[in-house]
Amino acid sequence: MEPTMSEFIKLDIDLDRCLGIEKCGKCIQICPVNIFTSNGDYPKAVEANEDECT
Repeated sequence: MEPTMSEFIKLDIDLDRCLGIEKCGKCIQICPVNIFTSNGDYPKAVEANEDECT
């Protein structure tokens, strides 16, 4: 069964500082374990993958 939320790590994206995927998108481009996905023009953390982040 897939976990519905992370067990050890919780990522929050500061949308006041985020430039958006079109202008930046570095978090999606460099993450090797698909922690982030697109949510319109802004990234969204994928809770099921958050614990893969180091």
